[in-house]
Amino acid sequence: MMRIYHPPRLGESLRAARSQKKLTQAQLARVAGVSRRHLAAVEGGANVSVAVLLKLVKALEISELTIDAVTLHFSNPPLDPPAAETDGDIGGPARGREPGES
Repeated sequence: MMRIYHPPRLGESLRAARSQKKLTQAQLARVAGVSRRHLAAVEGGANVSVAVLLKLVKALEISELTIDAVTLHFSNPPLDPPAAETDGDIGGPARGREPGES
């Protein structure tokens, strides 16, 4: 797990963590489930919601983040796999369709 201490700016620290993992913005955005434009804005210093920050922290496997006098500790379970296609039934995958049929 990665730790980030006293980042000068949150966006710069997230960019550094992404670079350390050798990920492009597009790759990280896809893994985290955010748009590449949003990620670029955050890395550039834009405000970030807690929900988006948590997605990025999880995708980057950051375990600790210190901002000024506040230290945040994260547990990072594996990212959730994409949900299976359903036919609107909570019970499971789509049924009654031929392969390739929408």
